Amino acid sequence: MGECLDASGIGLTQKQAVKLFQPFTQGDTYTNRRFGGSGLGLALSRQLARLLGGNIVLLKSEIEKGSVFEITLPLEIVKQNNVVENTLQKTRMERPLEGISILLAEDVKEIQLLMTKYLSAAGAVVELADDGHEAIKKSLMNLHDIVLMDLQMPNLNGYEATSKLRERSFEKPIIALTASSLKEDMLLALSSGCNDYIAKPANIDMLVAMIQRLTNKNHSAATTH
Repeated sequence: MGECLDASGIGLTQKQAVKLFQPFTQGDTYTNRRFGGSGLGLALSRQLARLLGGNIVLLKSEIEKGSVFEITLPLEIVKQNNVVENTLQKTRMERPLEGISILLAEDVKEIQLLMTKYLSAAGAVVELADDGHEAIKKSLMNLHDIVLMDLQMPNLNGYEATSKLRERSFEKPIIALTASSLKEDMLLALSSGCNDYIAKPANIDMLVAMIQRLTNKNHSAATTH
């Protein structure tokens, strides 16, 4: 492995570094107020890396200078690309979401790109909203069959955006996208007006089936129009 890149960021104290990969944990309350977030990013990243046979560790950190992380993955992971491509190819052929228009409210660009790729391959037309305010504005235009609503977004989160939409008599189905596995968060999503929820990273087959069920459209019905 080559030399690590220079550190960047705000850095961590030793006390903060100890609990760095714990879910729903951030450096301190000031960090949370200043940068937002749910404290799940690194925990989920390490979990995904370990599922793939690798790991993420903190190599060094210095206050006001930044942190350096090391990500390791086995070489065999390259073979997984074939699995992903096979899934996409199968989805493109079947196009189970043909004719369905989706509004994806999500602020993380990488998730936007990944979900758009899968949903488009399934035949859906996908439009993006970067925060809750934009999600409300675009939803009320009634151009979409369903809304995928991330619960943790800047400016206005998914819970609030969903509640405001329901208050304004928005009746289209809304699926909550959540990085949390806590039952309380899921129940809160439903009480805010979401029809269902799915954990991130979303299983594409489960998501497709959920979209079909909530829009009352299956592949055979979509192809008859």
